[in-house]
Amino acid sequence: MGKITALTVFLLIAISGSALAANLGSGGGGAAVTTAGGLTIKGGPTATVAEAATSALGKMSTGVYLGVNYTTSAYALITKHLKGSRKMGTSNDSTAIFFFTEAQGALAAGPSDASQTAFATGWTSM
Repeated sequence: MGKITALTVFLLIAISGSALAANLGSGGGGAAVTTAGGLTIKGGPTATVAEAATSALGKMSTGVYLGVNYTTSAYALITKHLKGSRKMGTSNDSTAIFFFTEAQGALAAGPSDASQTAFATGWTSM
């Protein structure tokens, strides 16, 4: 009976991926990329608080991946659709939206820096 219960819980978690939040943490910063598209973005001072939040900051569309690099006072982010060939990015210290064209596929890496310098080489400003 215990194995059936454990298997049932595992399967429920596995098939409910669209209800899970992207856990990128906060404070310590660094680069992170979501491992699936269509995740819900929640916020809070800690990952625990963010996961318990009742309202979302946003939701990625199906097939859209998010990459971020952040500190306690700055951020840069990139989004890319799995079937698209264009990455879109911005940062808190820029009013521009940047784009970069590459092969189709998932987002391989987040921004290299938590500022607009992440978009200095090869990116085009809109």
